[in-house]
Amino acid sequence: MKVLISGYYGFGNLGDEAVLAAIIKGLRERSPGIEVSVLSGWRRYNLFTLIGELLTCDALISGGGTLFQDATSSRSLWYYAAVVWLAKLFGKPVMVLGQGLGPLRRGFNRALAGFVLKRVDLITLRDEDSLQELRRLGVTGGNVFVTADPAFLLGVTGRPASAGAPKAGLALKQPLVPAATLERLKKKYGLEPVSLVFQPAAVSFQEMLNVIAGLDCLIGMRLHALIFAALAGVPMVGIAYDPKVRSFMRSLGQPCLEQGELARLDETLDRVLANRTAIRQQLTELRPRLAAKAAENFSLFFQYIGQGEAK
Repeated sequence: MKVLISGYYGFGNLGDEAVLAAIIKGLRERSPGIEVSVLSGWRRYNLFTLIGELLTCDALISGGGTLFQDATSSRSLWYYAAVVWLAKLFGKPVMVLGQGLGPLRRGFNRALAGFVLKRVDLITLRDEDSLQELRRLGVTGGNVFVTADPAFLLGVTGRPASAGAPKAGLALKQPLVPAATLERLKKKYGLEPVSLVFQPAAVSFQEMLNVIAGLDCLIGMRLHALIFAALAGVPMVGIAYDPKVRSFMRSLGQPCLEQGELARLDETLDRVLANRTAIRQQLTELRPRLAAKAAENFSLFFQYIGQGEAK
């Protein structure tokens, strides 16, 4: 069986590369001989390459990440929707795997997403908020499941990179954390602030996961920085630049501030750091359940699409 994977891969984003590695891992653990091809980097925009890949694959996986959204641009949504539509036009089974959904702000884009997603054979979503948005788009079939982000199949390898002073990681898309807060972290808690760059990345996602595992806490806007923290049992505070961050932090029961609520960051950090041992224990106990939910993505794939392929 040959599976084609479509997503935002090959552009130096650690979160997306982690998702891709987890998808391939999940497929090959169940079917070691499965053939995988990836629409990666600028190669994905070549129409002839795309059509050739779709004609020769046995199934398309769209995901993970948040591909059906128009916050980045409408063109991004149109591209991912077109890949799915072409696959169905060519008679290929399609799975949307472990994705978040939205925001979809424009009427045409909402109609397009609903039209395409109604024709998908299997949809797994990483959070309940995405499920509610999917239902609002009119997709109501029984082939929809809430699982978890595929990255929860990954883990820390070797020893966490924790040499030197205790550290507070900053995984931000904008420099929002006040300098006074960073100084307070150093003076009150002895934590050295460390910036974590997810795009463009200078390290592999596995190296970044090991770095995060060595932190004492994380302040994160980037979703996969927060997922890595959850994997490593690191106390965290989310900053919701996007609904996916708020939804994920709610699923963990961990604090998340809107960008307009940063005046509360100091008190939130105080609460997290005062309870860091209990939070680490809570996240450690939660990790097997999240990994099991992530593994469901692949059990469902072989149940609905790749029958007879899984070992």
